[in-house]
Amino acid sequence: MIADRSQRAVKVSFSTIITYEHLSQVPPKVKLFIYHTPELTPTDKMPECAIAVDVLRATTTMATALNNGAEAVQVFSDLDKLMAESEKWPADKRIRAGERGGAKVDGFDMGNSPLDCGAEKVGGKRIFISTTNGTRALQRIETSPTVLTAALINRKAVVDFLLSKKPETIGIVGSGWEGSFSLEDTVCAALSPTVCSPKVAFHRRNLREMMKFLGRSRFTSNGKISCMNCCKMPATDSDFCVWE
Repeated sequence: MIADRSQRAVKVSFSTIITYEHLSQVPPKVKLFIYHTPELTPTDKMPECAIAVDVLRATTTMATALNNGAEAVQVFSDLDKLMAESEKWPADKRIRAGERGGAKVDGFDMGNSPLDCGAEKVGGKRIFISTTNGTRALQRIETSPTVLTAALINRKAVVDFLLSKKPETIGIVGSGWEGSFSLEDTVCAALSPTVCSPKVAFHRRNLREMMKFLGRSRFTSNGKISCMNCCKMPATDSDFCVWE
């Protein structure tokens, strides 16, 4: 699966109040499905447009890389397949990004941090990436006619695309964390103007405080909140992913 710069998503910031005034442009018969983890996503029938969400951090990293000039992002669930495919690409024109359990995989050029995707590093290069959760979500929906990646930093671009193309069925898949539910992915889906009621408005201060908390914690499979310190994700990454 490859995303190229021709459809790259532009970073946006939260407005003071999100009112969703352009919700009326969404076709009235659109069918929207939200799945909190890849494992909950049916594979027998794909929506016209499928969207993978991994706020912490894969889809944030992909959007950042493309916005900063990466030639394309090519996604793999299997590390060995990534290595084999990337060998076909010139060494000076590729970056191998591998992450497992929040940490960079040995032998790879970078892990899964959007802060490693500066223009001076990724400009003009193809990113070959495999992550713990995000690439599994993408693999689950790869047969959909249109596949998008969404994060908080590029959600406006995603919504603009949906308003332009007007797909009749949309599926949003949260990447979760090793099979469990992730609050930040669901928050990202819920903040989409195609999902929320036009009467809903989020004040920036409250949204930031909520996302700051969510960036440090998530639900485990037994419904309890666990601290993000259990994995090796830097706090600077979670701040970037949920505050931008």
